[in-house]
Amino acid sequence: MSGNRYLNYIAVSAAEIPGYWTAVLLMGRIGRKPVLSGAFWVCAACQIGYIFMPEDLYAVSLAVYLVGKFSIAMVMTSVYVYTAELYPTKYRHSLFAFSSMMGRIGSILAPLTPAFGAAVWDDLPFALFAGFALLSGSLVLITPETLGSKLPDTMEEAEQIGRKQS
Repeated sequence: MSGNRYLNYIAVSAAEIPGYWTAVLLMGRIGRKPVLSGAFWVCAACQIGYIFMPEDLYAVSLAVYLVGKFSIAMVMTSVYVYTAELYPTKYRHSLFAFSSMMGRIGSILAPLTPAFGAAVWDDLPFALFAGFALLSGSLVLITPETLGSKLPDTMEEAEQIGRKQS
């Protein structure tokens, strides 16, 4: 982003707060899967839009960036709630810690993508993150919905989440 870096930082930080609360509100009403998939796809659309945006449109690029940041804040809130509901009680802390560790590996590697992208294509990081967001949003659709279901206590109960009981 260009412009005043302090104003940009404040705007980016301020965009996260409504994203968190929007996720909480929507997860309780429409479910975890639609919120998570939709937020991933909005983020991917912002990344793709950023590729084709002219560099002299500061206000538009900031708005697209903030919408993307809003949606990824929704993703982070939804992921933490959703994954905790998928894991059985006995293994919840261990599996949640493992999931967080995998996410942190991604956080470590993410800052390296602009340097890699500069060697190949300047907009490669945007395309890469958009592709991963589209893939993640699609993969969420094959997982069970946990809204209104009891937290599983065993692996067998975790396997039965989302299946119709006859």
